[in-house]
Amino acid sequence: MPLLNEMTDRLRARIDAAQTPYDHFVYFADVHYKSGTSNSGFEKILNRISQEKDGTLFILIGGDMIDSGSVANYTAFIERCNAFFNQTGIPVIPTMGNHEFYGVNANVDEISRYKQYMGEINFPLSIPGRGLGDSVSVVAFNDAKPHKLEKIIYPNISQSCVNRSNTKHLFYFPHNYIRLSALAPEKYSHFPDYLNSAGAASNHILVTMHVPPRKNPLENMLDTFIRNEYSHCLLVNPVISLSALQSYYRNLWMLVHGNSTADKNDSTQWFVDEIKNRSKVELILMGHVHTYYTFALTEANHNLQMVISGGGGNNSAQTYDNAQPVTKYHYIRVRYDAALNRFITSKVDVGN
Repeated sequence: MPLLNEMTDRLRARIDAAQTPYDHFVYFADVHYKSGTSNSGFEKILNRISQEKDGTLFILIGGDMIDSGSVANYTAFIERCNAFFNQTGIPVIPTMGNHEFYGVNANVDEISRYKQYMGEINFPLSIPGRGLGDSVSVVAFNDAKPHKLEKIIYPNISQSCVNRSNTKHLFYFPHNYIRLSALAPEKYSHFPDYLNSAGAASNHILVTMHVPPRKNPLENMLDTFIRNEYSHCLLVNPVISLSALQSYYRNLWMLVHGNSTADKNDSTQWFVDEIKNRSKVELILMGHVHTYYTFALTEANHNLQMVISGGGGNNSAQTYDNAQPVTKYHYIRVRYDAALNRFITSKVDVGN
């Protein structure tokens, strides 16, 4: 049985057996689990969560659970999740990221392999009021799809800066970029249907998607990160101005996480249009960027929270904005506050 099916059955049983609602659930992304390695970041997170097992209803992982889509990685990750459940009683709900596409033999369909081991890539999950204190629906939206694009000309940075950048994931992008398709309204026609059904079944909706929408203030977040991390490198080797470097990565971000260039906002705008007027969509949980970052969607006419939490494992997180510092590994607690009638999120750092 795929992991999603098994864990959702366990989640329903956990809710049915509950005497009172649970305090919260846990979210993080970017575990990058590898068979045969220590996976120390993931282990630190699981160990910390196990200390509060009586208050945690479930864990939701927002993609990039494994580092590449090998059978060995899938098998090892599933075994670890089952062992964690047996230890704590906490189900682990999986959703797809871009790394699940990587490292798969050309003769194997990545989606078929994912479904075999993990389950559906898009799904609604209803949680009754006795689970978290009010009826909630989680809508999983698979927005990670590899697409071959022409490489962008790399800026003329000296070799010492390139060497420094080898440990910084923003400075390395492979030939396979990730983007929503230009045909998003057709390819993802199920998404509004899921939102409609979730809205009919629940008082609150949260969406989990791996790649954040291509919107401000993510561009400013990248500017801050580049300025903080690379200013001294550029001062030593001033072969390109900081403003030119920021412009390059801003446009690269737009290309990677959208459909075209920075001046086109088509497929991402489709997603935003689907959620911005739906008042029950109150929280969007994302990963992919290895950091912690919260922001608001300015187009939404209600209190829609956006949270990136990408500090789940082997590829450690970094602070992009000094106002929102993070250690290498972290997760977030998500609870429903009955007095405020909204979701409250809080970050839990588990060390370096």
